[in-house]
Amino acid sequence: MKYQIRKYIFLILALTSFFYIDCPGQEAKKKSNDSVEIWINEIKKEYANINNDTAKLRIVQEDIFSQTTEGGFSRKFYDGTTLRKAIFTFFGETGQSTDECYLLNGEIIFVYQRLVLYKSPIYMGKTEIKNREENRYYFKNQKLIQWIGPDNVIVNEGLYPEKENEILADIKNIH
Repeated sequence: MKYQIRKYIFLILALTSFFYIDCPGQEAKKKSNDSVEIWINEIKKEYANINNDTAKLRIVQEDIFSQTTEGGFSRKFYDGTTLRKAIFTFFGETGQSTDECYLLNGEIIFVYQRLVLYKSPIYMGKTEIKNREENRYYFKNQKLIQWIGPDNVIVNEGLYPEKENEILADIKNIH
C-alpha cells in the first residue's frame, strides 16, 4: 500500500513539474517575438524622426516614365548625401500605387505601400475608387521581419522571402 501511495505521489509531482518547466523551443520563439517587437518599435521611432525632419532634408523630384503606362514620379529626401526617404508614385489606367521607403545607414528599414484601384480605366472619364489597400513592411539587416497586410493583419511568414526579394530588387537602385 505504501508503495502505491509513493508511486502516485511521484507521478503527481512529475506531472506538475511540467507546468513549471519551459521548453527550449517556446523560449526561443518568445525571445524571437520580443526581438521583433523591439526592432519594430525602433523602426517606428526612426520613421517618426525622418518624417519630423522632412522640412530640413533636401528634396530631389524626378519624373518616371518607363515603368507604367501613365508615368509617375519620385521624391527623394537627403540629409546631405545620405538618402533617408524615397516616395515613388506610379499611375496606371486602372489605379495608382505609392511606395514610401525609409532608410537608415543606407539600408531599407520600412516600406509603406498604398494601392488605389479605380472602378473603370481613367480614359473613361471617371476615376471613382473601387478599392484601397495598404501594406507595411519592416526590415532589419535587409531581412523582412514583419509584413502587415490589408486590414492590419500580419501576413504568414512563409510569404516573406518572395516579398523581401521583390522589394529589395525594386529599391536596389534608388540612390
